[in-house]
Amino acid sequence: MPLTKVKINGFRNLSSVSWQPSPHINLITGANGSGKTSLLEALYVLGSGKSFRVAQVKPLVTFNADRFSLYGEALLPDRHSMGIEKRLAGDGTIVIDGSRAASASELASLLPIQHFGLDDFQLFEGGPRIRRRFLDWGVFHVEHEQDAQLFRRFDRAIKQRNSGLRSGKISRSEQQVWNAEFLKCAESLDEARRRYLTALMEAYRVLCLSYGDMPYAEALSIQYSPGWDQKMSLADAMQRPNLIERERKTGITQAGPHRADLRMMMEGMPARDLLSRGQMKVLGHLLKLAQIKVLVSERSAGRLPILLLDDLAAELDEGNVVKLLSLVRNFGTQVFLTTLDAKQLPPVRLWAEQTELKLFHVEHGQLTEQSFQE
Repeated sequence: MPLTKVKINGFRNLSSVSWQPSPHINLITGANGSGKTSLLEALYVLGSGKSFRVAQVKPLVTFNADRFSLYGEALLPDRHSMGIEKRLAGDGTIVIDGSRAASASELASLLPIQHFGLDDFQLFEGGPRIRRRFLDWGVFHVEHEQDAQLFRRFDRAIKQRNSGLRSGKISRSEQQVWNAEFLKCAESLDEARRRYLTALMEAYRVLCLSYGDMPYAEALSIQYSPGWDQKMSLADAMQRPNLIERERKTGITQAGPHRADLRMMMEGMPARDLLSRGQMKVLGHLLKLAQIKVLVSERSAGRLPILLLDDLAAELDEGNVVKLLSLVRNFGTQVFLTTLDAKQLPPVRLWAEQTELKLFHVEHGQLTEQSFQE
């Protein structure tokens, strides 16, 4: 589902950008600080409604501007258009095919985009929220056709329950109603996560075999923690006196999928205690590629995800770069790659001879298309 046209205005340090990327491989070069990552970030916002770098709008808006706007056209397989505008004052607007969208999830379901960055090692060193976000990206896109409201229903249920806990003025019957809805949504989300994790690890094992001799990758296992004591049901966990007392004091639901985590293990120990930063980065990339493999197998050819690879060559040796790029190319999806110099990515010149590849250069926020020179 390639993007065929992109327009960017008022975003970060970028000048007004209007470009037509290749449906296959797009290589973006430029010095540090030139705007390469900002281009990928703009594409990510266009496909998800949010940034992979910051939660606030202000850092995304060009200095002395009051808003940014992004517009794109994609073949899905029919042509679709999407646009997003966010203002410093106000919530912003998302438009899909000329009609205003109710939420960013509509945008995300239309245009699946995954970002591969320098901080993918955080899947091992970061907190549970990072791993839940990673897991739920896959659940959202794979389960979306079956239950488009899965996450929205759970968010609404937990907000209602927390509101009741904080008020301290709810009757027992009201609490039972809220608990029943929360449990129903929580169990659905938990089941979806378990199904997805099984598929993800199967895809990961296949990629490890394709990658070649890498024992530490094959040794990785992921233990799923649902967010409560697995020796009992969530309903029973919520009835424990100590948990009820904590909820009364904090006004926050203390057990459920919102507290889930993935334990990255190796040889019975946390993987982060055994791996180098570079090894964690490789495995982080492989896990995200496994997500792409699962998604590609679930979707028709016209609904393939878009990959954003930011400075892949940083902190990785040439051998790992070549292997990762080989896996990326095999998916046949649209790819956007950034690098300081095209020479850092050895397979790229060969790709230019075998498939449609476009080379772009960013300097002082200006994007220009270039050709490969011997």
